Amino acid sequence: ENLSAKELKKMLSKQRRAQKKAKLEEERKHAERERQQKNQKKKRDEEEEETSGPREELVPEKLERVSMFLLMLQSVKRAFAINSNNPWLHECLIRFSKA
Repeated sequence: ENLSAKELKKMLSKQRRAQKKAKLEEERKHAERERQQKNQKKKRDEEEEETSGPREELVPEKLERVSMFLLMLQSVKRAFAINSNNPWLHECLIRFSKA
């Protein structure tokens, strides 16, 4: 196209502004998505904690002492789902199998 230097400069400036605006909008959307994901995760964690009851009551060692084997099994299963490679969990599994 045959544009004068002034028109070309104006067009390039508009393009840069549009790109900058699009980039800012994308960053804003990304930040909003992250915030929503954090809120959803927090809400899920709170709901999970409400349904599972207080964590102190489900400690396998405490349940073993009181001979509550079904609750101890439930506690071990939950801990296994969270982190199956935990050495403390391995100790609890051994104690549970011996009980």
